[in-house]
Amino acid sequence: MKVSIVTGTALAFGVCYLLVPGIGVNEPGALLAIGLALALFMASFDIVLARTLLKRPWARVFRDFDPRTGNYLSFGLLLLVVIPYAVMALR
Repeated sequence: MKVSIVTGTALAFGVCYLLVPGIGVNEPGALLAIGLALALFMASFDIVLARTLLKRPWARVFRDFDPRTGNYLSFGLLLLVVIPYAVMALR
C-alpha cells in the first residue's frame, strides 16, 4: 500500500475536522454532498495539473486513477466523499 493514500486521507480528515463543523451542516445527505464536491474538486485538480503542468497524455492521467496499476487515487477520492460525514459522526 502506498503511503500517499494514508497521509492524504489523514490530512483531509484533519482539515475537515477543523473546518466542517464551522459550516453548520448536520444532515448526512448534505455532508456526503460536501464530500462529493471535495472529491470532484480534487479529481479535477489532479487532472488539470497532470495535463497542463506535467504534460501527461490522457492514458497516463487515467492510469493514475486505476487501482489495478498500483495507484490508489480513486480510493482516496472515495474516502474523501465520506470524511465530512465521519467527522460529524465523531463529534
